[in-house]
Amino acid sequence: MHVSRARGNLVRMQGLSSELARALESADRHAIPRLAQAGSRDEWAVAARDIAARDIEATPAQRRVIAIELALRDKALDPDHPIFVGIAEGPAPLQLLPFERSLLAQVTRFGGVAGVTAVSGPAPGVAPKSYPLVVSSSREVTNDDARVAIESAVASWVTGSNGTVESRVFAIEAPHGRHAGADVLTALGLAAIPAGEAPSVEVIDAAGALARLFTAARGGAYCGWTADASARDLAWTSLRGLLGVAASTPAESVATLAQATGFVSFLGTSFFHDVAWDLGLAVVPPSRDRLAILAATDTD
Repeated sequence: MHVSRARGNLVRMQGLSSELARALESADRHAIPRLAQAGSRDEWAVAARDIAARDIEATPAQRRVIAIELALRDKALDPDHPIFVGIAEGPAPLQLLPFERSLLAQVTRFGGVAGVTAVSGPAPGVAPKSYPLVVSSSREVTNDDARVAIESAVASWVTGSNGTVESRVFAIEAPHGRHAGADVLTALGLAAIPAGEAPSVEVIDAAGALARLFTAARGGAYCGWTADASARDLAWTSLRGLLGVAASTPAESVATLAQATGFVSFLGTSFFHDVAWDLGLAVVPPSRDRLAILAATDTD
C-alpha cells in the first residue's frame, strides 16, 4: 500500500515537471500561475530541482516568475535555492516581505483566474490611527517620470478598457500630521474631486495600499487578467512612484519607508463609476514635504 502511494506521488511530481516544461515552451502567460496554484509544495520542489539541474530549460525571467507565483501562494522556495542564481530582483523583491503577507489573501480570494477586480472593497491591512495632515502650502511638481511610475498599476485600465486615471504630485509644507483628509484633498483641484464635492476618506496602512495596487494591477473591466507575478511588479512600481523613490532603491528600504508613510484611500465622488474598479490613494511620506495622488476608475 505504501509503495503504491509513493509511486503515485512520484508520477504526480514528474507530471508537474512535464506540464511545466510544456508551459515554458508555450506562449500561454497564464500557464505558470495555473500550475503554481495546482501543484503541491512537494511537486514544486521536484520541478524546481529539475529547473536548477537544467533538465527543464527556463530563462532567468521565467524562473523569476515561477519563484514569485509560488511565493504568492505560500509555497515559497528557500532563498538559497539554485533556481534563484542569476535572477535580478526587478521592481519587486523575489521573496515576499512581511508587509506583503496580505497579498496571499488576495490571490486566494480570486483563485488565480480572471474575474472582477473589487478594488473598491475592503483591503487587507490594519487601519492605523488617524493623524490629520495640516498643509500650509502646496505646489504641483508632477513630471512625466513620476506619472508613468505612479500609474503603472492601472495603466491597462486606460490602454485596454474604459478607464480614467489621474496622478499628481505636490510639494507641500505641512507642520503637523501624516494623513491627508477630505479638506486637504479638496483644496488640490483634482479632477477626481470635482468642485463642490467631498470624498470619503479612509486611513489605511502600507499593506492595505499595496494590496489595493496589486488588485488593481490584475486588470480592469475589459483588459483581461494580468498574471500575479506581473501584477505584483506593477504594484511595486506604483508604490515606488507614490513614495518618490528611485527604481534602484532596495526593496527593504522601500518597505521601511512605506510603513512610516501616511496612506489614505479616497472614493465617493462623481469621478468614480462605483462599479467594481475604483481606486483612490493619497500618500504622504514621513518628511511631510510631498503629497502624491493616484485616482482611477473603470467601467464595463
